[in-house]
Amino acid sequence: MNFRSIPLDTVKPSPMNPRKTFDEEAVRELAANIEKQGLIQPITVRTNPHAEGFEIVCGERRYRAFCLLKVREDEINVAQTAAHRKKYDRFQSIPAIIREMTDEEALETMITENLQRQDVDPMEEAFAFGQLIKNGRTVEEVALKFGKSIRFIQDRCKLNSLIPELMVAVKEEKMSIAAAMIICKLDEDGQRKYANSYSANINGYSKSSAESFINSLFMSIQKSPWYQSDNQADEDFDGGCGRKCSECTFNTANHGCLFWEMKSQDAGRCTNRDNFTCKQAEYIIRSVEEYADRLVKAGNPLESGKMVIIHQETYCSEPTKQLKKEVFKRLKALGYEVLKYDDVFQNKVYYEDDDPRVETMLKKGECYPCLSLFNYDSVKVEVEYHRIKTTKQATADGASGISATSIDAMKLVEKYKRGQEIMKEKIGERMRKFCDTDQIKAYAADGSNPLSSDEEIAMLAIILARMTDWRCEERNEFYNILDGNKMSYLRDTPGIRNIIIRQALREYMKTNIDGLADWLHFTILSQWDKNECQLMRDQEEETARVKLEKIAGKLKDLGYKTDGTLIK
Repeated sequence: MNFRSIPLDTVKPSPMNPRKTFDEEAVRELAANIEKQGLIQPITVRTNPHAEGFEIVCGERRYRAFCLLKVREDEINVAQTAAHRKKYDRFQSIPAIIREMTDEEALETMITENLQRQDVDPMEEAFAFGQLIKNGRTVEEVALKFGKSIRFIQDRCKLNSLIPELMVAVKEEKMSIAAAMIICKLDEDGQRKYANSYSANINGYSKSSAESFINSLFMSIQKSPWYQSDNQADEDFDGGCGRKCSECTFNTANHGCLFWEMKSQDAGRCTNRDNFTCKQAEYIIRSVEEYADRLVKAGNPLESGKMVIIHQETYCSEPTKQLKKEVFKRLKALGYEVLKYDDVFQNKVYYEDDDPRVETMLKKGECYPCLSLFNYDSVKVEVEYHRIKTTKQATADGASGISATSIDAMKLVEKYKRGQEIMKEKIGERMRKFCDTDQIKAYAADGSNPLSSDEEIAMLAIILARMTDWRCEERNEFYNILDGNKMSYLRDTPGIRNIIIRQALREYMKTNIDGLADWLHFTILSQWDKNECQLMRDQEEETARVKLEKIAGKLKDLGYKTDGTLIK
C-alpha cells in the first residue's frame, strides 16, 4: 500500500462525513497510543475539491488525535526556538493514502468505514443509509452491502424524520432507540407534542412512554370495552360514532399499519380519537342503564338495597379526563347521583362478591355497593363494594351534609336489621334449650295424646328436608331396613309412632337454627306448652323493643324508614 506523509495543516475533515460526534476521552487515549507506538494505519484522503490541500475520506478520529499531538508539539517548539534548538516535527505531518475520488465514491467509502464500527450511533447510521439511498442505491442494495434486513434499513432511514431535539436526545442516549423507532413515524406536530409531554418524565423518552403516547393517539380496538365484553368489535351503538369497526376506514386493520411493532392482533387500532371517545361514552351510558332500577337518583341520599355511581380522582391521560367529564355530565343529566369517592368512601373491599365477609360488612353498614366506570386509564364498568367512612372522617374530609347523613342512616338501618336478627336468635336459643327440659321431654314421650295435624305436617317437612340430598339407592336402603314386622309394628301401634315423631321434632328443634326450626318453635313448641313459649317470646320482644324504637327514632330524624327507604 503506497502512502506518504502530508503536512497536517493541509488536511481538513469532510463535511460529508456521516460521523458527527467523537468521544473526546477516546481521542485522547488514541493520541497517547500513537505517541508511544506511532500511527499503525494511515488515514485516507482525496484532493480537496473545494479548497487547497486534502479532504479526509477515512480516519478523522486518527486525524483528531494527531492534531492534539501537534498542538502539544507546537508548544514545545516555542521553547525550543527560544533556546535556539532544533524544532520537533514528528507530528507536523501525518501518514496518508491519497486517492482520486468523486463525491459519491468518497461518501460511500466514508459510510462503509463508519458502519463497520461496533459503536455506530443510530442517528449517524440513519443518516448514512439515507445518503446512500439519496445517491441512487436501492434499499435492497444497501441491505445486501451491510448484511442487514430490508426492514432494518427502512426503519433506520425513518429516524431521519425525527425533529432536531429528538435526534439530539437519541445521540445523548436520553431517548431509547425503541422509542425513537415508534415516534419517528409521527408528523412533526405529533413528535413535538410527544417531546413536550415527556421531556420532564422520570423515565425520559422510553419505549413505554412512546407506546403510551401512541395509544393516546391510536386506540386499541381489542382493548375497547365493547370488544372485550363479547369479543365483537362490529357493534354500533345508537348515539355512537355511526361506524362498524370492521368496516371503518379509521381502523388500521383495514389497511397497512404504520405502527406494526405495536399492532393489536387482528382487531386493529382506531386512528380517530373523537369517534373512539364517542363510542366509549355511549358504551358506558348503555352499561349504566342496565342498573337503572338499583341506582340512587340525583339529589337523593343513599338507601339500603340501592347502588351509587362513584367518581374516583385517579391518574389518567388527558383524553380519559375529557371522557370522564363528558360521561359524568351525561349521567347527571339522566338523573343519576354521582358521588365523589372521597366524600363517602375510604377504600375498596377486595373480597369476592360471594364471600360471606362482604355480606357481614353490608349488614353492619360498613360498606356499600358502588358502580365503578373507570380503572385508571381504561373503561371498566363493574359493581364493587367500598368501605364507608365514619361520619367524623367524612365531615373532616369535607363531605356534603347529604353524604354524612347517608353514612349515618346506612349504619343505623343495618343496626336495626341486626337488632331484629339478634331478637330472633335469642328466642330460638331459649326455645332450643326449652326442648331439653323435663317438661317437654315428658310431653314428647307421652304417646296417649294424638298427633295434631300440625305435628304430622311438621314431621313430613323434616323428613323431606332430610331426604333432599339423598340418592335413590340410599333411600331404598333405608326402606329395606324396615322389614315387614317393623312396618306392621309402626302401623299397628299409633302411640309408638307418635313418640317417634315427637322425639324427632324435639331433636330437630333442639339442634337446628334454620328457618324451619324457627317455624317449629312458633307452631309445635307453642302447642306443647303455650304459656311458657308465649312468656319467653314476650320477654325477648320487650327487651328488643326499647332498642329498636330508639334506632327507629334516629332513622326517622334522618328521613328514613326502618327498611332503609326514604320517608315520602
